[in-house]
Amino acid sequence: MTNEAPKQIGPNVTQQWLHDRRMVIFTVQETDRKSVDAWVDAILQIIEDYKGGTRPLFLYDVSSSYATFTPYMRKKFEEQVNQTTDETAYLAFVFTNNFLQRLVKMFMMRTVSRQQPTLVFQIFFERQQAIEWLEGFLDKIPKPEINKS
Repeated sequence: MTNEAPKQIGPNVTQQWLHDRRMVIFTVQETDRKSVDAWVDAILQIIEDYKGGTRPLFLYDVSSSYATFTPYMRKKFEEQVNQTTDETAYLAFVFTNNFLQRLVKMFMMRTVSRQQPTLVFQIFFERQQAIEWLEGFLDKIPKPEINKS
């Protein structure tokens, strides 16, 4: 099993591949527009690269105290969710454990599951718990054959 070092992909955003590129972690330190755009663009590129194959497991760590769930982030996340096909996708979010994020968790659990029933996701307040939850799906994710054009 190989894990790659985190790579800076935009302002305040890193991407790290784990488990032979079967899991990808995005760490978002701030949710300004440039950071959110870099994050979502990277997600959409992965979706495109894996088109026709099994997508990796996704972990979005937005637990930094400077990362808040903004209306712009919500809009971009909904665009990304709408790119999900009939294939089951697995996603974990990591938020800070505060009252506002608990409200966001309730909203997302209700809304996203209705919009995209093939999206299996969970929200956590600790990164390691999110990783362990996603690792439970590794047997469903073969080593990737990325479709690069």
